[in-house]
Amino acid sequence: DPADEVLYSTAWFVEGVQVVGESDSSWIPGEMVTALDQIHCAITPFDGTDFGDPISSGTALITNSAPVVASVEILPSDPTDQDTLTCDADGVDDLDGDPVELTYVWVLNQSPLIGQVDETLDASLTAPGDVVRCQVTPSDLNQGEGVWSEDVLVSAAPVDLVGLDVSVVPATPEPGESLECVVAYPGGLGDLSVQYVWKQNGEIIGDEESAILPPGLVEACDVWVCEARVSDGQAFGPWEDGAAFAQTLDGGAPGVTWFGHHTYDPPTQMSYETHDQWLSLEVAATRITVDEDALPLTVTRLRALGAQGQSYTLRLYAGGGATPGAELSSAQFTGEGPGLLSDVELPVAVVVEQSPVWVGIQGATDIWSAYGDGDGESTSNMAYSCIAIPSFGCWNTPSWGNISSLGGQFAQLDDLILDVGTDENVGGGCP
Repeated sequence: DPADEVLYSTAWFVEGVQVVGESDSSWIPGEMVTALDQIHCAITPFDGTDFGDPISSGTALITNSAPVVASVEILPSDPTDQDTLTCDADGVDDLDGDPVELTYVWVLNQSPLIGQVDETLDASLTAPGDVVRCQVTPSDLNQGEGVWSEDVLVSAAPVDLVGLDVSVVPATPEPGESLECVVAYPGGLGDLSVQYVWKQNGEIIGDEESAILPPGLVEACDVWVCEARVSDGQAFGPWEDGAAFAQTLDGGAPGVTWFGHHTYDPPTQMSYETHDQWLSLEVAATRITVDEDALPLTVTRLRALGAQGQSYTLRLYAGGGATPGAELSSAQFTGEGPGLLSDVELPVAVVVEQSPVWVGIQGATDIWSAYGDGDGESTSNMAYSCIAIPSFGCWNTPSWGNISSLGGQFAQLDDLILDVGTDENVGGGCP
């Protein structure tokens, strides 16, 4: 307008709709627009009196910012063939605040795994020695740039190796005979190897490290032990220490190891007394300490000095400390007289897990009588006087040492001889 000063006003439009209140020549739309909205503006001139015709701009298209991923790594970072792998994307962001979708590509030994488009890769698809990497690509309306992980090397999962079942055959070889260490492993050995160690009478034979012990090494009365363990080349299973043994026999009958016995030469008193109390039942018992190295102990028999022709019950009790515990087994026998120990086999062998144990002797009906050795050495004996009271039951009165009320031979209970026995692992005639 040559005659007047020209002013103008600005209007903004989103998708053809005017934005109320926005009249400046510059405008930041912010949250009033989304991607792909069309924006234009219009300017109307004014000279103070008249408005000219509004003139519209061309249309501008709001574009979408592509999402980004900062980094990608495979977890676990040191995988085994038993691990499920995860392609983990970190720093996923979109400037527009749009939801971001992630797509995955897995590459195994430089070859894409067709069809594997999940965030995870199952362990069944990998093997020891494989090299794996993955790519994550973000997208919303637009696709962002794909980001690769570093390569990871798949190793073999460590095997939880258990102990072997070990046996030596033959278990009772002849002198000079070859031995074989036979092993069994749950599910079979497969690719596992076995290490062997042979011991002769507790000493390692260093140059014998195979399953076969050659002929000529086994001597009469030897004890041979094979120890074995499995290996996968990296880890080892436990040694089956002493799990199997072979012993040579010289043809004699198996012996018996006795525990708790003390010597007599012969009993100092060659007679015995019978103790009888009205309505009572007396039981004498000895506490026997078993060496910890001998536990668990399989008790097969008991032994006692009994009066000739007298009937007895021998009882084996669990360790109860100062007094007998629960009864484990019992057996009957008839005494043979002074200096003659009676060897009484239990009906069923009993496994004793702890020390001490107790052995008790009880005479038939309400009497008991037995021989001692008279050496005066304490063998931790105890006598029970169980007085039967009608409607009440049994009143036990345990006593130690000198029991004057009983009198006679067993006023001093140190003399009582009661033993527990177990079959020896070596043959007759061997140490």
